[in-house]
Amino acid sequence: LYFSAHWCPPCVEFTPKLAKYYKANLRAKGLQVVFISLDSDEAQFKEYFEEMPWLALPYQHRRLQTQLCKKFKVSGIPQLVVLDPNGGIILGDA
Repeated sequence: LYFSAHWCPPCVEFTPKLAKYYKANLRAKGLQVVFISLDSDEAQFKEYFEEMPWLALPYQHRRLQTQLCKKFKVSGIPQLVVLDPNGGIILGDA
């Protein structure tokens, strides 16, 4: 899970690097990335998500976004949470 937002300078810097690495290495290994947006409106979400080669939690699922942030203790972004195939946490704050 990739917690990020367009208004966050470290996120804007990190996202292209993650996308490049994902396309070059991770996608072929079967790793899935799901963008969890912390943007404040859907237009910002859509604009930022355009540059990402992976899946995203639909913007209108704000309640689930809030629940995921709480579950994985997201206190700052960008934050990656790596899960195993059964949903267990491999790495909670990458």
